Amino acid sequence: MENGKTFHLRQGTVSSKSGADHPYDAAIVWSDAATGFKVMASKSDAEQFKAAAAGKMKLDGMAFFAQWFNDGVKLVM
Repeated sequence: MENGKTFHLRQGTVSSKSGADHPYDAAIVWSDAATGFKVMASKSDAEQFKAAAAGKMKLDGMAFFAQWFNDGVKLVM
């Protein structure tokens, strides 16, 4: 099983589950935790594009939901 964490955002609450095998509307998949943290903590769209271009990040599912999640991360970091 792959490492991972699934975040569920429903009606104003946030919960999470460990593991990478849960259903989702959108997934942001990082090559490793350090890269994911570094890019998300940077709050930079350019850094996300660089990570994707380098093959260190991929998006699966609805891009709208992934962007919404990223915008939320920027607010709390």
